[in-house]
Amino acid sequence: MNETQLALTIWREGGVVLLLIVVVGIIVFGALNRFAERAATQAFDKRLEDHKHELSLASAAAQLEHQRKLADFVQFTTQRHIIYPRIYRRLVMAEGLITRLGGGFGFIPNFTTYSLEDVDALAKELITTSEEMEEVRALWDEDRESGVKKLEHVFDQSRRRTAERSLNTFRNAQTLNELYYSDEVMAALNDAWMALTQLQVVVRYPEGVTAPSFADKRAAVAGAVQKVRTTMKAELAKGDYPAAG
Repeated sequence: MNETQLALTIWREGGVVLLLIVVVGIIVFGALNRFAERAATQAFDKRLEDHKHELSLASAAAQLEHQRKLADFVQFTTQRHIIYPRIYRRLVMAEGLITRLGGGFGFIPNFTTYSLEDVDALAKELITTSEEMEEVRALWDEDRESGVKKLEHVFDQSRRRTAERSLNTFRNAQTLNELYYSDEVMAALNDAWMALTQLQVVVRYPEGVTAPSFADKRAAVAGAVQKVRTTMKAELAKGDYPAAG
């Protein structure tokens, strides 16, 4: 084999080797590229799943918080529907008891026809002391006129104590439940309590109080009670409460 043929043979064999190297390089590069793409896709898919999981957790937490707030709101509204009528009922009771104490609205039974047994039965209904009733009993047979006057006094004092107790009951209930009031209802209740207190003072100390003055106080109470009724009724009918929003 001459030098030309030898060189040609070497060139051919070198070209084959080079071709093989190129082919192998292409195959390896393709495999590496596919591996890299697969790895990148897997990493992206994992990040996507992690993100979906985080979103799912956040959504569940938000839904749970919303349900909690909704439950709190329902409980709050339910309590308000219970408390408003209860407070209003106590307000009206206090208004009626105090109003009937003065201005000619009071009524005292005719005790002249009462027997001692009737007096004992009445004593169970009055807010009084045993000493006062013993004094009435002692006078009943000996001096009926004085006994009747004493019983009228005891009866009147009992009514006043009952009215005062009713007003205190209303005020205590109002204070204990003020968490559930709107600002408007709170203001209306305070105005009603103030008007009732002023009327009670007039009734307790009637000296120098004219009929128009009592009528004005009574009208102020009626207006204040009506304002409470209107404000409460409007809120209960509306069905929501701004502070709970």
